[in-house]
Amino acid sequence: MTVASKASQVWDLNRETGTAWVYHGPMRVLQRPFIVVADNGPSDMTGLAAKASDAAYDLHAAVTRTGRDLILVGFSGQTSDLAEAARTVREAMMRAVAEQSGSELLTVGGFGRGALLARYAVAMMERQSIDHRTEAYFAYNSTGPADQDETDALERVGTMPQRPLSLKLTVGVPDVEGLTEKDGPERSEFGDSFFSNETATTSLMVPQAGQWLLERLS
Repeated sequence: MTVASKASQVWDLNRETGTAWVYHGPMRVLQRPFIVVADNGPSDMTGLAAKASDAAYDLHAAVTRTGRDLILVGFSGQTSDLAEAARTVREAMMRAVAEQSGSELLTVGGFGRGALLARYAVAMMERQSIDHRTEAYFAYNSTGPADQDETDALERVGTMPQRPLSLKLTVGVPDVEGLTEKDGPERSEFGDSFFSNETATTSLMVPQAGQWLLERLS
């Protein structure tokens, strides 16, 4: 089965400002959510789904092999309001926890601005003492705050989630922290980082990056 096939569930999120396409893993029920937040909206969910199952690197198949369930989160419009867009991510996380069978922890991350939104959402939940049940946060080619207001908002929630393992992937673009693979890990806010000069492909991730990410999840 590919992610481009019909989703197992479709969720309307945050008063229909966002949506989630849910693809159950091998157990055919939601057990180990792997949440991927799209880059800036409006999101082409069909295109996002196709990239997630592209032959260049089939992320959906790779996620399924680990026993996880892929959840793609997108937006109906531009995600210019950081806090509002992060509420969409938070709602996807909370619904995944509410609907899952069992008590496995979540993996939550995103691409471009989606990575920033996921980061803010998880950090915001920690600041509000909400149990986000997230074991790992990942950022793929993350962008940073767009202006001083967003920088201040991120600082108010602690800039980075503290409980999950934090993983940064920088592939063929400037690093969000301005670092390179030659810099020591102590210079990064992330727990572990992956760097590659590979050029973009038709897939959501390049193979080496996807393999690196999944190998670091428990």
